[in-house]
This record gives sequence, C-alpha cells and structure tokens, in this order.
Amino acid sequence: ETALIADPKERTALRCLSIAFEALGRTKESLEVCVRLTTADGKDPEAWARRARLANAVGEGKEALAAITKATSLAPDRSDLIRIRRDLLALQGSYKAAAEACERLLELDGRDTDALREMAVALERLGKTDAAIEALDRAARVDPMDRATWNAKGALFSRLARPKEALEAFDRTLSLNLGDRVALAAKGRILLDVGRIPEALKVFEDGLILEHDNLDFLGGKATCLAYESHFDDALSLLAVIFQKDPNYYGAHRTKGLCLLRTDHAAEAIPCFEFALKANPSDGVALTWTGEAYAALGKTAEALKAFDAAVEASPESVDAWRGKGLLHLKLEQFPAAADALGHATEIRPIDKGLWYTRGIAEDRAGRFDAAVEAYDGALRIDARDKSTWTSKGLSLLRLKRFEEALKCFDAALALDPAFEAAQNGRTNAEERLHVGKIENFAEAVVRFEKHLSRPATRDEVFRYCSVPLESLDEVIKYVNEPVPLAPDRVEADELRKYEAVGAAVLQHVENERTLESLRLTDVSTVLPHVDLEEARTIWGYIDWVRDAPLEPTPEWHNDDLIRQAMDLPKEEWNLVDLARELHLGPFEAKKLEVSLKIFEGGGYKITTKAGSEPRAKKPKAEAHVVPSRKERTEDSEETDQEEAESRRPTPPRATAKPADSTPAKCETHLAPGAERHACGAWLCKACLEAGGACPSCKAPLVTPVDREARRKDREADFGRL
Repeated sequence: ETALIADPKERTALRCLSIAFEALGRTKESLEVCVRLTTADGKDPEAWARRARLANAVGEGKEALAAITKATSLAPDRSDLIRIRRDLLALQGSYKAAAEACERLLELDGRDTDALREMAVALERLGKTDAAIEALDRAARVDPMDRATWNAKGALFSRLARPKEALEAFDRTLSLNLGDRVALAAKGRILLDVGRIPEALKVFEDGLILEHDNLDFLGGKATCLAYESHFDDALSLLAVIFQKDPNYYGAHRTKGLCLLRTDHAAEAIPCFEFALKANPSDGVALTWTGEAYAALGKTAEALKAFDAAVEASPESVDAWRGKGLLHLKLEQFPAAADALGHATEIRPIDKGLWYTRGIAEDRAGRFDAAVEAYDGALRIDARDKSTWTSKGLSLLRLKRFEEALKCFDAALALDPAFEAAQNGRTNAEERLHVGKIENFAEAVVRFEKHLSRPATRDEVFRYCSVPLESLDEVIKYVNEPVPLAPDRVEADELRKYEAVGAAVLQHVENERTLESLRLTDVSTVLPHVDLEEARTIWGYIDWVRDAPLEPTPEWHNDDLIRQAMDLPKEEWNLVDLARELHLGPFEAKKLEVSLKIFEGGGYKITTKAGSEPRAKKPKAEAHVVPSRKERTEDSEETDQEEAESRRPTPPRATAKPADSTPAKCETHLAPGAERHACGAWLCKACLEAGGACPSCKAPLVTPVDREARRKDREADFGRL
C-alpha cells in the first residue's frame, strides 16, 4: 500500500496486494485490486486470469467469463487458460462453447485425456450421448491405464441406464487398482440397482476393509441390509453415519426404507422428502414415497409420487409396478394395465408382473391382452394352476370355449381338486353347449326372417338342420326371452339396455304387437348385435312390460307426464309413449304407470259432471254421463260401480288364477289368436299354415274358407 501511494500503477505492488487480500479472505477487495492491475497493464494474461478466478469466487460469472476470454485472446496457445475458460463455460451451462474449448485443447495436444473427458461431459449435456461415448473411447485408446477415464465411462453408462457396460468399465478400473474408492462405491450402487444384493454387499464390505469410516461404503452396506430385511442392523449402521454427517442424504433415504418396511410409513415420508432435496429426480426415493403415501391411504399424493418416479426413471420396474398396483386398487383398470405393461416390457422374466397385468387387462375388458399377459406368465412357469385358470376365464369371455376348456384341463391336471378350475370347466362345457344351441338358433332366426313368420317345429327340424336331441332347446331359445333380474345387473348394463330397447320399441307397431314380440324381431332391428345379447334385450323389454310398478313422486317425471297428456289417450301405453317421446322401455313404463292416475288407477281424480252433478259420486269414466232415469232405476248397480271405482286399479302384472290356461300356442309358444273346438289355442302361424290341430289332429279351416264364412255372416242381416 505504501508503494502504491508513491505509484498507483505499480504492477508488482498491485499483484502482491491482491494476493495478500485473498490470503486474508478479503476476496472482494482482492478483486478490486486486480481490476486496477488489469487497468494498469491490459496486456498481462496472468492478471486477467487472476481477475477471472476472483470474479468467479465472488459469484460474478459474467465478469469472470469476460476476463478469461480476454486472457485467452492475449495468450491463445496457453492450455491452462483455455481449461479455466472451459470450466467457467460449463459452470454457466454453455456446453457448446465448452466443447469447442476442449477441441482447442486437443488441437494443442491430441493426447489430452482430460480434455476428452470434459468434452464427453459437455456432449452428454448437449444430448449427444454417442459422441460422448466416442470421446471417452478415444481417451481410453490414448491411455488405457488412466483410471479416471474408465471411471468417467462407467459413470456415463450409469446415467444412461446401461448397467452392464457401466459394470465393465468399473471392473476395468478395479483391475488397474483394487483399492479405487470411486469405482468400488459406484460398482456397489449399480449392483444394488440391478437387484444383485449379495454381490453389492460384498463390494461394500471390501471397501470398508480399505476405509472403515467411508460414508459411501457404510451407506451402501446399510442399504443392502435393508433390502435383505435386516432392518435393525441397517439402522445401527445408519446411526454411525449420522454421527459423522447428520445431513448425509443417502442415509436418510435408507432410514425411510427401513421405516416403510416396518409399517412406519408416516415417519418414513419426512426421510424421503429430505433425501429428495439433494436429488429431486431420484426415482427410487420417489417410488418409496409413493408406497408410503399409498400405505397411509393418501392416493392422490401416492399417484403424484409414482408419476414423478416414472418420469424421472422410465426404466424403473418398481415405479411402474407401484403405479399399476395403486391404479388396480382404485379400480382404474385401463391405467393399471398400461402401467403394468411398461413393467413387463422392462422386466419380461417376472411372472408375477405378467399375472397381475393379466388381471388388470381382464378387468379393463381387454380380454385379448389379458390372454397374452397370462401366456407371458405361463412361458416362465407353466405349472401354475392359477394362471391356467385365469387364462381360461378370459377365453370364456372371448367365447373361445374350446380353448378355455383346454386351460381348465391343464389346471386340473396340476391339481384335480382345484375348485376354481372345476367351476370354470363346468362353465366352459355349459357355454360350449349353449354356443351350439345359439348357432342353431341363428339358423332358425334367419329362416324366420325369410318366411316373415314364426317357423313351425317340423320346419325347424327339416330346413334348419337342427338335431332332434337339440330341437326342444333351440325352439325354447328362439321363443323365450332371457329371464332378467334387474337388481343383479350393473348400472352401465341397464343404461345400455334402456338405450337399445328404445331403438327396438321404435319399430314395434303397437302395444298388442309388443306382446307378440319375438327374437327374430329384435334381431332384425339390431342386425349387428349377437343373438345372445339380442335375447337379453328382449328379456329386458319383456320384464319392463310386466313390471309391477306403482307411481311415486320420486320419479320426478312431471314434465314428461304433461307432454304425454298432449297425446291421445289411446297412445298412453308403453310402445306409443316410447316412440312419440323417444324414451327407453323403463322410462316409458314409468310414464305409463304415472298416467294411470288420470284413468282411475293409483289414486282417483274426481271432476264434476257437466249437467246434473251428484255430490261425492265419482264417475266410472270421465267421458260418460248417465241420465237421471238410468240413475234412478239402477241405483243399486250404480252404488256398486262407485264402490268399485274407488278402489285402486290393480297392477298390470297381476297373477292369473291357478286354474286358468295361458292363451299361448303350444307349438310356437306365441300368443293365441283363436281357440279350437277341442280347447287348444292356435297362434297366427298355425292358422296361416292350415293342416291339422296340433292337439286333437282335427283338420283346420283354411284361411280362404274362413274369409268366405265371415262375409256370409256379415251379409246375413237376420242375425241382427
């Protein structure tokens, strides 16, 4: 300072003063002196380099970069200055410029392995991984004995999730020096990640022989013990680590694992969160965090953690498995199947993953994918009876009954007493038989469409090639709907039946026609629906038609009732209401029942007569007004009718008397159109076919003769 008082530009004094301030820890003052030095002598590259280093130390990166750039321009062939510039560029994220600086170093010295290693780092950050690997290969060729190059190569392969090549690189380092701490710790971590726990434990124990208090080796051994469920031993080692470094992030992560596996999920979460401060993209810690939240029932937080884990480590099987299992628990089956699909792609030799994926695919309704997943599990272990049974159930849903039967047989060959396989086999045999009946029924339906009328028993046998032993079942299948129990049907299925049933009712002529609705009619309206589903829809419509409903305000169908009241009363029936108001069968049925309260059903709506009202005497029909004379002469009969009119109209689906015979044709099971002299009911098909009565075998009147007799009766006015 005394010298500078005499000469403020004395370069030696300025340089020494800057060194003194730096030694005293007064870095800013040292930088100010260095600025004065470069101002006094702008041609000194050493002064500019010192200024760059001090500026970087106080956090002034831009000034540091400008100073070192000036220094390299003054001495372009000095490799030490170019290295400083390269490092500053890398610190500021200018990797392209850093790579160019490395190229300049290689121009000065083609065997500079340090430049090649740093170039690889810059190229990796630029996304040019192949070029980075080539740079390290070049460095290894220049000096095959350089352990730093092999360690850098192993670290690069680790970051690229190529563990096999990374292990080879670190093994090469250890072949040069068995005591290389960096290579030992890195090799142990890779073995941990690939699940080779005993080998990883041996590596860490070897490292502890060399250096008993090395935190990397202690932490690695603790993690291995935790993976092997030796949680007490692991926690003992972690206590030693925390004494040396309470903020060692790896130890907190391992402690969280121990707590998680010992059912202390709530205490494990803070440990994982602390570990994630050091590396927010740690896929393993994120996966364990998701598991901890899932154990606590916090599904939203768990899903968020699993999503972050698969984003950070797309090749992590545990992350995809945890995500899939959580979706499965939440009954989000498509998402579960997708996540487990990723897991099986990464680890195709895990039978459990394939089996769980098959369950998710099956529950998601993707039965083909479920069969493929079960095949993946069977390729690994073909002696698993549960997998064979599950595959058979998926094949049943695909209607591949013969293949399903083979799967159940395979399961029973492994365990003849396996109940699930026994039930599945029985179901497969039944479905196989029903499938044959369906095939014959399809032929009958096609034949009836061609005839435009129901087919007789002999026509079914002769023209549809139905075997005699299956004839009764086929006729029953075609003429009877599926008995439906709506309380056992899922809500989605009911909504589908309602929508499809509305389409069927649009093609029904009237309510009388609805009673004679047949499977052929439903199949004609729904040509792209298989016969079994068409029969189920028919069963739904049949159930709705006869459903014993009572009107209730809970239906909230006042607006629909008002719309329906604009229609003629003749159209206040299920078919016309569905067609005119575009309703499904059940909604139309509810509306029909609700309208009965205006026709004398449910509760009575009374109105006053137009001419001569009688107090407290409701009319039997709103549009009939009896005369005074009739009321006087028939008072007793009127009183009886009034009493009857006050009673609520019975539900439509009332039980028939036990001694009554249903008006159905015995041959076609269709509604009877005419009763024969012997008492047997004949349907429209029987009358049109002519021939003999199926019951008494007496000849039937032909349609021509019947029409002639009808005209004669109409012309005979004496009958009136």
